[in-house]
Amino acid sequence: MSPVLGGRSEVLKLTLLEALGHMCILKDEDEAKEMREHGDRYFSFMSLLYGHPPEKLNKDMQKGQKEFFEELRSKLPAPPTPKFDWDFSLIQQHTKEQMKGAK
Repeated sequence: MSPVLGGRSEVLKLTLLEALGHMCILKDEDEAKEMREHGDRYFSFMSLLYGHPPEKLNKDMQKGQKEFFEELRSKLPAPPTPKFDWDFSLIQQHTKEQMKGAK
């Protein structure tokens, strides 16, 4: 039944939470594998595109290439955006010190 859980008797003795946990682990592994493969396709496409740019593309080919690129790009995870916590009192203090030094 499952290479991790064992045969039929081991699976039948499982509790529901253990079975659901195992299913979640398998799902996460499948999603990670899919994302790796998608990233490989994206980088392969980009390397081919920049390594051997086509000489001339008609409008249909350009449109198809753009749609394919957008589809590949939309499935990639967004890069993390840095979050900044601004301390405006320190900024004002620093500005005042710079103004005093400029005089």
